Amino acid sequence: RAPHVYALAARVYQKAMASGMDQAIVVSGESGAGKTETTKHLLHFVAEATNAAREQLHERVMGTNPITESFGCARTVRNDNSSRFGKFVQLAFSSSGKLDGAHLQTYLLEKSRVVHFGAGESSFHALYEACAGSEETVLEGDGRAFARHASDFAYLCPSADAGKDGKSGMGGKGGKGDDGADVERDVELDRAHFDATRDALLAVGLDPAQHAQLLELVFGILHLGNLDFGASEEAEIAEIAESEDEADSALGRASALLHVPAAKLRDGLCLRRFKAGSEWVSASNTAVFAADVRHALAKQLYEYAFAWLISVINSALSPSSKTSATSARASAGPRIGCVDVFGFENFSLNSLEQLCINFANEKLQRLFIGVLFEATSAVYAQEGVKVEQTDAGNNQPVIDLIGGTPTSLMAMLTEECIFPKGSDTLFLQKADRAHRGNAAYKEQRSSATEFVLQHFAGPVTYTVTGFLAKNKDPVSQDLLVLLQGSSSSLVSMLAKQGPALKSQNQSSASASASGGAS
Repeated sequence: RAPHVYALAARVYQKAMASGMDQAIVVSGESGAGKTETTKHLLHFVAEATNAAREQLHERVMGTNPITESFGCARTVRNDNSSRFGKFVQLAFSSSGKLDGAHLQTYLLEKSRVVHFGAGESSFHALYEACAGSEETVLEGDGRAFARHASDFAYLCPSADAGKDGKSGMGGKGGKGDDGADVERDVELDRAHFDATRDALLAVGLDPAQHAQLLELVFGILHLGNLDFGASEEAEIAEIAESEDEADSALGRASALLHVPAAKLRDGLCLRRFKAGSEWVSASNTAVFAADVRHALAKQLYEYAFAWLISVINSALSPSSKTSATSARASAGPRIGCVDVFGFENFSLNSLEQLCINFANEKLQRLFIGVLFEATSAVYAQEGVKVEQTDAGNNQPVIDLIGGTPTSLMAMLTEECIFPKGSDTLFLQKADRAHRGNAAYKEQRSSATEFVLQHFAGPVTYTVTGFLAKNKDPVSQDLLVLLQGSSSSLVSMLAKQGPALKSQNQSSASASASGGAS
């Protein structure tokens, strides 16, 4: 019986078949409430109960979970398997009610987690699972073995002296939070998840060679994090001067795994090119800027890889193409869409990621109020039925404050990114002036980096440090051109087609549901 997840799934399916209209399910709740598990149970019930029009389609639909959880989930302070992306799963049915295909659309991958995560948290599971499950022979390449323990990598142990002088730590430590506290990882469980993810990837169409290239890409990203740009003003790969063999340095390993020349990768990180008159001129980056360029490259490669994996999944789950387009339209039935997004987040440190996540939740709350209260009240009024009015609250002001007007926070942030001397501090000062007196916005006079928003779920304090860098997230075009020439077909393809894959992933599915249940 409702509100059991199976009862809800059955009701939605029955309504879809009876009315012939598309249906939508919104799975909402705070971070750690169980949205991802609930979505899995919903999809499992519908796929199992309706049978599939094609052999093994049900297994393929459910078999994609290890992939999305490995590459899109991570440990947070509230949840050991928190989805760090939003997703919309659309199930397509034949006119007879059989499952005929599925499509996955994703949003807002928290790619910053690749290079940084908070105290008591971890990076994406896939990075630790690769360390626990990969065989050393897979990464030997030109005859030398590469580091593959989580404690060898600065991106997984941000407060540890990882990756220096060949140092290797304990494999059981997944990393450290910002306070230096160890985040324990179950290496055996990571190894088991690695095997499950590998099997799932092969099941949706990857061949062993592509999986090996994906593994190389993951370790190439991790080795980028071990680069040391020195302590001087101008960036240099400091460790190369200390190493007898450049190939054994983090730069040598990263370039080998990404299949690009080490010297060109070094120049792409440490130098920037610009046009002076009719000539191109090179100048040295500062050590800090070079590190930012490296971080941006690592995040972009991971995001492109994630988008590619989603496109592979969608190809494996696409509706049958055995019939002609005309007959397919005639026999097509309704669709059921399931939205699973981040829960509302309020951590000890909230940045641009949390602002975007909470903005999405505000929009969902607005939809919920509109459908369940305002639209129903309008029908009652039209029919002359007198009912007691319920105050469901109005969160439209905070939606407008974040992203609904020309003076919204998002619009002001975009504008600040355009200014040559724009900064996080200037953005906050302008926001304080523009929204002083707004009930949803509270200026923090005791802090030069914080402001408070009054969300429907409660007040949240945001720290603006890093807002502009995250919003711009510039990736060196020289580095992208370099990667386009990589001898790895996967790396080359991602550098060339990554933006298109990302755009296609976010816009190809239609979320047109005429009826709904939540």
